[in-house]
Amino acid sequence: MDNSVHKYPSGHQVIPATLDHVEHIATHMRYHDVLEVEAHNFTPHAALECALRLDIETYTILDHNDVPYGMFGCGSGHEGFYIWMLGTDDVKKYRRIFIKHSRAWVWGFVGIYEKVYNYVHTENKLAMRWLRWCGAEFEEPILINDQPFSKFTINKENVCVYS
Repeated sequence: MDNSVHKYPSGHQVIPATLDHVEHIATHMRYHDVLEVEAHNFTPHAALECALRLDIETYTILDHNDVPYGMFGCGSGHEGFYIWMLGTDDVKKYRRIFIKHSRAWVWGFVGIYEKVYNYVHTENKLAMRWLRWCGAEFEEPILINDQPFSKFTINKENVCVYS
């Protein structure tokens, strides 16, 4: 998309992610996000640092006090272009602001890459509901390191794309 700062009337921002954002998010990561990264053999710190090094685009969500509470991005994998988002419990605290702006970011990635995917822990019902709202379609659950995950895909023809 672009590497500029996106400021919202709430005082929240989406900015290009940096290593400075990793510590707070990793230390305060949501329970289900920790389950997901650990099932893929990462620690929260390692998952975020790896995304910063390898992904095409990585952004941080800051609250009105410039405290990071989410990081998300897009990269290229063996199955195509993947999207991801890891956050702290403040995502729930700021859910109205998050919901108001997050789908546009997802659809922006879909507008560029046409089809994106990833895997979500099936116990993460809140994330699955949000992904469905963003246009995700889910496959039957599979086990990844003994944890249940569903692959989701969001296709350009299924969403109102911002590009």
